[in-house]
Amino acid sequence: MKYWPVALSIILIIAGAFASRQYQVRTMKTVPAEVLSEKVTTTPTSDPTQALSPTNAPKTTLTPTPENNMPGNFTDIGQFRYPEAKVINLTAQSISLESSDNTDNITDWYKDKIESLGVNVKTFVKATTNDKVLNKLAGANNNFEIKVEVSQDSAEAKVRITVTLK
Repeated sequence: MKYWPVALSIILIIAGAFASRQYQVRTMKTVPAEVLSEKVTTTPTSDPTQALSPTNAPKTTLTPTPENNMPGNFTDIGQFRYPEAKVINLTAQSISLESSDNTDNITDWYKDKIESLGVNVKTFVKATTNDKVLNKLAGANNNFEIKVEVSQDSAEAKVRITVTLK
């Protein structure tokens, strides 16, 4: 009888954390992957011996130029194609592949790829049951979210890979 207040407190804490996370996700602002910088162009006056005044001062023109500070284009699903894998299906936000490589090698390649982009791997699950393999990776940052699923059935020689960007 003394444990119900503790159990109720734990449930309320979990519900509050979940609600807080859902609020954060819904109100999160997306940051564009492309940052604009300004290139300054100065045009000198026709006579360099004249003193500068507002009428003969050099003209400065600001031209925005795109500058990508991130390695790789996060919206390009093609960069997540496993080397020498056969493309089964391709859309703007997902790619399905088949490979004859080892599931551990494929999973490690995707884990390294995600980390090389500066994205934290939030979920990393390797499961083997009855000779069936299912490995899942998920990562996210302010620019995008990526989910990778590597699976192989015991009766099949090919490994199926599915990559989804959001």
